[in-house]
Amino acid sequence: MSAISVTQLSEYIKKIIKEDYILKKVKVEGEISNISRRGNGHCYFTLKDDKSTLKCVVWRYSETDTELLKEGVLLQVSGNITVYPSSSSYQMIVSHIEQKDMGSIYLELEKRKKTLQQEGLFERTHKKSLPKYPFKIGVVTSEHGAAIRDIIKTIKRRYPVADIFLAPCSVQGVDAPSEIIRGIKELDKMDMDILIIGRGGGSFEELNAFNDEEVVRAVYECKTPIISAVGHEVDTLLTDFAADIRAATPTAGAELSTPNILDILKQLEDYKKFMEDNFSYFIFGESKQLAYLFEQLNFHNPIKNLQRQKEKLSQLKVRFISKFDLWIKSEKHKMASLKLKLDLLNPKAILDKGYSMVFDMNNSLVKDVREISLEQKLNVQLSSGNISVVVTGVEEVKNGIEL
Repeated sequence: MSAISVTQLSEYIKKIIKEDYILKKVKVEGEISNISRRGNGHCYFTLKDDKSTLKCVVWRYSETDTELLKEGVLLQVSGNITVYPSSSSYQMIVSHIEQKDMGSIYLELEKRKKTLQQEGLFERTHKKSLPKYPFKIGVVTSEHGAAIRDIIKTIKRRYPVADIFLAPCSVQGVDAPSEIIRGIKELDKMDMDILIIGRGGGSFEELNAFNDEEVVRAVYECKTPIISAVGHEVDTLLTDFAADIRAATPTAGAELSTPNILDILKQLEDYKKFMEDNFSYFIFGESKQLAYLFEQLNFHNPIKNLQRQKEKLSQLKVRFISKFDLWIKSEKHKMASLKLKLDLLNPKAILDKGYSMVFDMNNSLVKDVREISLEQKLNVQLSSGNISVVVTGVEEVKNGIEL
């Protein structure tokens, strides 16, 4: 028998399943998990029991009520089985959903959640703030999974100055809870700035280690700020409620734990420009102030003041001499005028013209002949000297006419 291709085998299996009468309209009962409602309207989920899982899809044009799909709910779904040759997998195209009862796993999980909540493990008052600039970031996850690669890649891209410390552990299976707890406690003792716990996406069962009660308590008791980054955005685990902050994915956890180095550099550049602008403004202001002070100092400089006073004194001296000269000339002119007047009024000048002055013996000026008597002794002052005379006669003249 010759070999056939993988595609030929997948197509053959698809044909057999398609022609099987039972698989064309089958009803299956199971517990709902991993619900994913897409933006295009399609709804994907997993139907499971304690041993097996079945992938299911409800197309957007189906009349089926997808609101019945809730995590942990026990449902009966009807539809047909189809095969995807490209992945050699099968799934159920659901045409009808019927609710049966809450699943036992979901009920147990809700009971555990309620107990922990009543104890206060989920209270906001216990939440710690994340440091703005962490330098030691601890990670509790599998060393072989995609989660640690995404976390390292994201941190190195966003904040390369941080050191990453990995506490490797199983993230699913019976040993996972104890290994996760050990990793949290080890890193918590190493003075980390932030811890990230988590893993990539998976089924409800694969993620269930992060619903373990002891794991939740370890998260709550951790002294280091801790981020729960488990699965995808639609997955919600009990560690999400106990952690200081929940991240939708491991990559999102790495982003929440670190600032962006580009933002820091931009901020530093803004600070630098701010400092330069303010420093320039400060220098400009101080320069103006120094110039003003220098001007004032220069103005009040004793040497400068002395020079200015000398210049001022010199100017005053010039002005004084000029005014004094004018005053002297004016006074000389006045004196000349007065001298002229004095010369005109000087008795001696009159005497020089041939006139004389008569004084009695008491040296009083005789102005009227009626003041003179016969035989009276008089002194006559001439220009060239004095004469003593005795009056021998008196003649009175009126209005210039001799009487």
